[in-house]
Amino acid sequence: MHHLPERLKAGVCLALVVAVWGWVDVRRRGAVDPNDPGLHKTDFTVYTEAGAAFFDGRAPYEVTNPRGWGYLYPPPFAMLVAPLHKVLPETQVLVWFAVSCLAAWGCYTECVRIARAIAPEADDRGAFGPVPLRIGAAAVVAAILPALNCLQRGQVGTVQVYLLLLGLRLFVERASVGRAFLAGCVLALPVVLKVTPIVPVGFLVGSQLVAALSDGWRSSAMRRTGACSSGIAVGLLGALLVAPAFLVGWQANLNHLGTWWHDVVLKVEESTGDEFAGDSYSARNQSLANAVHRAGNWAHYTLGNGPDDEGLPGLAPGQGLLMDTRAVDASLTGLRALAGCLLLIACYRVGRSRDAAALAAGFGLAGVATLVMAPIARAHYFVLLLPAVLFTSFWLLRQSRTRAAWVAAIVPTALSVAHYVALDPLGRMGLLGIGTMLWYGACCLALGRGAARATAAEPTIFSIEDFRTRESLRRAA
Repeated sequence: MHHLPERLKAGVCLALVVAVWGWVDVRRRGAVDPNDPGLHKTDFTVYTEAGAAFFDGRAPYEVTNPRGWGYLYPPPFAMLVAPLHKVLPETQVLVWFAVSCLAAWGCYTECVRIARAIAPEADDRGAFGPVPLRIGAAAVVAAILPALNCLQRGQVGTVQVYLLLLGLRLFVERASVGRAFLAGCVLALPVVLKVTPIVPVGFLVGSQLVAALSDGWRSSAMRRTGACSSGIAVGLLGALLVAPAFLVGWQANLNHLGTWWHDVVLKVEESTGDEFAGDSYSARNQSLANAVHRAGNWAHYTLGNGPDDEGLPGLAPGQGLLMDTRAVDASLTGLRALAGCLLLIACYRVGRSRDAAALAAGFGLAGVATLVMAPIARAHYFVLLLPAVLFTSFWLLRQSRTRAAWVAAIVPTALSVAHYVALDPLGRMGLLGIGTMLWYGACCLALGRGAARATAAEPTIFSIEDFRTRESLRRAA
């Protein structure tokens, strides 16, 4: 092994460590003991149990895994992993662990390839391509604990982020209509897996549409926009309707989709319980709404002699906790709407600027927007910080805003690590959720203002091919 290159040695050692962890810890979390249900500590069997129910006549949204947790996602993913239900739970989680590890590595490689595509003129400095090592390392640290949480618990977060990054890379790397269509098909998959990625996907399409409108309806940019949108539509129809109908029948699939829509999607704001990991009021839920509730109730209990915020979880409005009132809920709804408006403004200005680096930064921030606006954002969802921190900080550096770039890299990293290190006090205070909202808002404002200034100058690129074409014209001139 001493003859191998240093990077290869490091890769082999990392793979061995991960393999040992998977065998010693993750595999054992799939064990089922009727006398000790708490021994089963994985979410992946939720998916395989529901997947089996799609084919054996049970109600997929009523069955539970050995811990009593139920399935909340659209039908296709459960159907995809249903064959694993036939093997031991320990084997199920080990297989998904391997898939998730590959996806995690794919997230890193896609980030590097995207960085090279959006900054083809920059020096390729090392492990993160043109992105400085310290920024790349900060982005990885921000996302590493949520990612490890996903790997350990059999969650889908790393696969979701990988598919989003793959779709973005396909879109920015080449300016062909065919590649845009393929990118759209790929971007449909994380939406099918879990609905919230519709926000970053919508940001990508919306910003490109704004850019294309300035060129006219018959421009190549408009054709790319149409191709990407068509790819998304084809991917959604194929994954949500055609493929499941082939497996379980057209009417049965429509019935399952209807059940999911009415029993899960339409009731998500009403529910005070989370079938996956307990009460949605838990400190592990760091959505903006729950973080603010937690912070206010904690302060009332600690500083104002209010009721115990830990002893009274999930109370209905008016039953004792300071923040559980309709006025607070209305204010939070307005704040979440404001977060969406900030993203829309950034989307418009990024499209006008035609800046590929700004597009990547906005795409990452749109992923974080789902953590802010959704009612539930478990800590492991924050693996979405990886592209947001990396590309936002990189874009700020390219704007010659060095101090802002370092702040943008350090703040979410500190929030993520602090939440996991001191979950009980800091999760109870809603630090991660509130801090992420403030960071997200500041970054959206910076992106919108910076992209607006770039609009007045020469438009930058939306793909590496645009850059090559421009360079060829300059040399010819």
